[in-house]
Amino acid sequence: MDENLEVVAEAASAAELLRLLLYTPCDVLVTDFAMPEQGLQAEDGLRLIKRLRRDWPAIRIVVLTSMAMSRSSVQFWPPAQ
Repeated sequence: MDENLEVVAEAASAAELLRLLLYTPCDVLVTDFAMPEQGLQAEDGLRLIKRLRRDWPAIRIVVLTSMAMSRSSVQFWPPAQ
């Protein structure tokens, strides 16, 4: 890993991520679009990203996923202003 990068936290779920962000500032967040929680679907990943952009607008979000993306699923592009 680049010596200029530091992993400040890891979360196993969207709920855990939101709790961590209250106390652990970060510049860049890397997440999967598909949430591991039972019953959550792609729309929930989109809701999470929208919430992150609303509540933590300075955080840059990198989304990695192996799931097929529909046109409606990528509506969070372009980046927030």
